Amino acid sequence: FQKGLPRGEFANDVMYRQLICQMLDTKKYALSKLLWWIEDPSMTFRQMGMSSCRFIGDKATQLKEAHYGRLVFLDSKLREMPEGSEEQQAFAAKVCNAHGWLAGSVTDVNDRGETPFLQATMGDDTSFDQLNFLKMAGSDINFLSTDKETALSRAVSRQDVGRIKM
Repeated sequence: FQKGLPRGEFANDVMYRQLICQMLDTKKYALSKLLWWIEDPSMTFRQMGMSSCRFIGDKATQLKEAHYGRLVFLDSKLREMPEGSEEQQAFAAKVCNAHGWLAGSVTDVNDRGETPFLQATMGDDTSFDQLNFLKMAGSDINFLSTDKETALSRAVSRQDVGRIKM
């Protein structure tokens, strides 16, 4: 893959960052498929949407499409579950993990004393789905960080009306 790229793309910071992002995305998609297969070893390449791959580019594209398809399926299945049930909470954690929003538990804290929900409130690209799903997974939205911040105090300081209403 890299041998076919002009050297100038590696010297250009923007292009290099895009290449790194593509590489990381492909790795994420591949791991998603592996996890999917581990959960259900009877899955075939055809069921994962990868039966017609001929070239590396096709595999990366189909991995991406299959990954997004799986996320859409998991998201819709989560929304169909009874609101506030233990089943929904456990499945929401699984969905957050599949999206890459959660590595361990919703109660884990980083070195700044922040939970995954509190960390997500700082991201400009954090979607309301991400916050809602982390909340469904059992995140304490009133958790107080070691800096004495909550999700609401962060939203207020950023003047983020959408997150304040949430």
